[in-house]
Amino acid sequence: MPVESDMCMVKLWPAPTGLYVYNSHHTKPQGYHTMTTRNLLTIVFCSVAISWHATARAEVGSGMMEKGAHGLVNIGTCWIELPMQVCKGYDRGINAVESPALSRSVGAVVGIFRGVSHGAGRAGVGIYQLGGFWTASPHDNHGIGTHFDGEYSYQRGEDEGLSLDGTVDAMVAKAERGIFNIVACPAAIPNEIHGTGNPSNSLIRGGWFTVSRLWSGIYELGTFVLPNERYTYGHSFGDHTPLGN
Repeated sequence: MPVESDMCMVKLWPAPTGLYVYNSHHTKPQGYHTMTTRNLLTIVFCSVAISWHATARAEVGSGMMEKGAHGLVNIGTCWIELPMQVCKGYDRGINAVESPALSRSVGAVVGIFRGVSHGAGRAGVGIYQLGGFWTASPHDNHGIGTHFDGEYSYQRGEDEGLSLDGTVDAMVAKAERGIFNIVACPAAIPNEIHGTGNPSNSLIRGGWFTVSRLWSGIYELGTFVLPNERYTYGHSFGDHTPLGN
C-alpha cells in the first residue's frame, strides 16, 4: 500500500534484489541508471567475446581447409616433379662442364634424380597435410630442410642453390626439430594450463598441440632427407619449443 504525506508519496517497488524506493518527485526508481549501464556493458562485453570466439574458430577452420586442400594437390601432382626437374636440369646444364651439349645432357640426368627426390617429398608432405589437416603446424620452415622450387609442382619456381654443407645443415635441422617435437610434445599441456590459467580449455588446446607436434615430428624425422615446402599451412602451434606456444 502506498504511504502518502504532504511532501511526497512513497511506494515500495518489488525487485529481484530487494525493494526500490520510489519518490513521486522523480520519474525513475533509485538505481535505475546504474542497472541500465551495467546491463549495457554486459551486453557489449558478451557481444565482443562471442565475436572474437567465432572469428578465432573461423580462422582455425579456414586453416584446416587450406592445409587439407594443399595436401590433396601435392599428392595428386607429385609426379609432375619428375618431368619438370628433367626440363629444368636440361635448361640449366652443369657449370662444371664446358661443352654446352654435354652440360645439358648431364643436367637432364641430374634432373631425374632431383625429380624423384622432389616427387617423393611432395607425396610425403601431401600425406602429412591431408592426413593431419586438423592438426596445428610449425610456425614456419625457415632453415628447416631443403625446399621445393615452387609452391606447386607445376610451377617453375627457383632453385635455392644451397651448397653441400648448407644442404646437410638444413636436413639436420629438420631431423632435430622432428625429434624435439616427438620427445617434448607432452609439455604442451602444462604449458597451456600455466599460460591461460583455464584448466578445461587448456587441456583441450594443449592436447591438440601435443598430437600436432607428435604428427609433425614423425613426418619431419621420417622425411628429413627429402625436400619440403617453404611455408606452413593451418594454425600454428608455435616455434621450436613447446614452452614457447
